[in-house]
Amino acid sequence: MPEITNTQIRGYLSPKIGLKPFQKAFEKLPYNQMRSVKMTLMQELCWSISTFQYKKRGDTPIRENEITVIENIFEGYGIQAWTGERI
Repeated sequence: MPEITNTQIRGYLSPKIGLKPFQKAFEKLPYNQMRSVKMTLMQELCWSISTFQYKKRGDTPIRENEITVIENIFEGYGIQAWTGERI
């Protein structure tokens, strides 16, 4: 699979396009790991529960400084954060 560039990632971040930034990746997690990933994202990015849901669904744009954190967390589980594909 070709590597995703920052320009392509910005497309994933726009709620106007209707893409879901990391919902696909989150749904690929085993059920017993979903809570752990959710809590890690919320702690590291200082998100509330509602902010997590908005960001996951793509209702709120993801900031540049949040991209690396999200990618690193999902890579730890062997999942590409923006496409949900296995690494």
